[in-house]
Amino acid sequence: MWRITLFFRNIYLRITVNLLRAVFKLTRPAPIPSQAHSTLNIPSRDVGRTITANLYTKDDPSPSLPQPVLINFHGSGMIFPAFGSDDEFCNHISQKTNYTIIDVKYRLSPENPFPAAVNDAEDVIRWVQGQPQKYDLTRLSISGFSSGGNLAIVTATAIMPKFTFRSVLTFYPGVDLASDPAGKFAPDTSAGKVIPARIARFFHRCYIPVGVDARDPRISPLFADLSGFGSKLLVVTAARDNMAPEAEQFVSLVKEQTGRGDDDVVLCRMEECEHGWDKTPSLGPVQEEAKWRAYLMARDMLRD
Repeated sequence: MWRITLFFRNIYLRITVNLLRAVFKLTRPAPIPSQAHSTLNIPSRDVGRTITANLYTKDDPSPSLPQPVLINFHGSGMIFPAFGSDDEFCNHISQKTNYTIIDVKYRLSPENPFPAAVNDAEDVIRWVQGQPQKYDLTRLSISGFSSGGNLAIVTATAIMPKFTFRSVLTFYPGVDLASDPAGKFAPDTSAGKVIPARIARFFHRCYIPVGVDARDPRISPLFADLSGFGSKLLVVTAARDNMAPEAEQFVSLVKEQTGRGDDDVVLCRMEECEHGWDKTPSLGPVQEEAKWRAYLMARDMLRD
C-alpha cells in the first residue's frame, strides 16, 4: 500500500512543480544574453551524464596559470530552472578579481531529489581539484544564492575536507530544512513578502525523499559539526526574509564552535530587502545599493 501512496505522491509533486515552473517562466523577466565566456560539460559520477556549467573569465585573461576559481550555485528552491540567474554576479566577480567563475547547473527535484544536487556539487569540485595545473587549489572558493547557498555551505561543512575552500560566500541561504517553516519569522515584518510556509513545505517535500532525516547535515547544515570549519565565511541575509534568522544562527554557531572572529566570519543583514532581492528586475535605491554592497563584500573576501 505504501508503494501506491508513494507513487501518487510523486505524481502529485511532479504535476504541481511543472505548473509552478510554467508560472515561473511566464512571470520571470526576459533573460538577458549570458556574459559567460563558454560552456563546460563536466563529467558526472553517473556514466554517460555530464553537468553543464557556464565559465566566466576576464575579457583579457592573464596568461599565468593556475588560476584561482570560484564555483557558484544559483538559487532555485531546489525546483526552479534558474540556471544563469547569477550571470551579473558571476561576470562582475570575474572582471573585478583574478578569479575564474564556474556557474553550475545542478539537478532539480522532484525528478532528482536529495542527494542529486549535492552529488553534482561534489562532482564539479572534484573535477576542478583534478586539474591543479589549470586551477589554483589554494584559492578555490565556493558561493551560492538561496538553495545554492545551501549547497555551498553543505559541501564546505559536510562533504569536503576542512581546508578545501579558501572562502565560502553565501547570500540568503537556507540552512535548516528540518524546522517547520510556519515557525520562521523575518527580522523585519513591517513590509515585504516572505516565503509562505505552505510553499516552503512543498519545496522541502520535493527535495527530501520520504524516510530521509531532514536534520542530515547534507540537507540542513545548521545541524553539522562546525568545529572543523576552516574557510573564510560570508553570509548575507535580508531583513524581510523569514530564512534570515537560521542563517544568522549558523554564523553564530561557526564563531562559537571555531572561536573565530569577525575578520574571517562575516555576517551582513541587508535592511529593507526580501529573499532574492538582488534578482528583482526593478530595484529601489536601497535594494540596488544593498546588491552592490553585497557583491563588493564578496569581491573583498576573495581578494584577501
